[in-house]
Amino acid sequence: MISHSHKFIFVHVPRCGGISMRYALRRFKPRRVRFHMPASEWKKTDPPRFNDYFTFSFVRNPWDRVLSDYFWHLREGGFKQKDFNREDFLKHIKTGGTHPWSQWWMVSDGKKVIVDFVGKFENINEDWAFVAKKLGLPQTLSHRNKTKHKHYSHYYDEETKKAVVDRFPEDIEKFGYKFEDKKNE
Repeated sequence: MISHSHKFIFVHVPRCGGISMRYALRRFKPRRVRFHMPASEWKKTDPPRFNDYFTFSFVRNPWDRVLSDYFWHLREGGFKQKDFNREDFLKHIKTGGTHPWSQWWMVSDGKKVIVDFVGKFENINEDWAFVAKKLGLPQTLSHRNKTKHKHYSHYYDEETKKAVVDRFPEDIEKFGYKFEDKKNE
């Protein structure tokens, strides 16, 4: 998503609050080029603007993101059943689900982050407030396209936890994520 009038490029990483942000940014009448276009493609497509505009994105704990994607897929009819199924969930993790690419791939050139700001879904209110202030937007963000489920740790066992590590190692390493067990909370 790009706005020439307000000079920003939003790199929308799936399942990281992007629909809520797109809704908030719509007042600028931004142009949608491709829904989930990685930063490296933005940079290649339009280097002067990519370098001059404020570029930003948001990332999310990969275990939480994969679970959110799985529940989104359940809600949208991507599986025969409507309830959580461990085997389908494991398959979903191993294939990357609806969005198989890593968050690192979306915001980097493979070596370093190339957007100006990477917010975290876990700090969405504070990080969005930073973006909103920079763009002159209201600092509150309404949550849209939300999936309903317990804390992600309730759905994982050792095999499914490891499957996320194997599938998205860069996201865990580069963004400092770890699995948080909150089953007893």
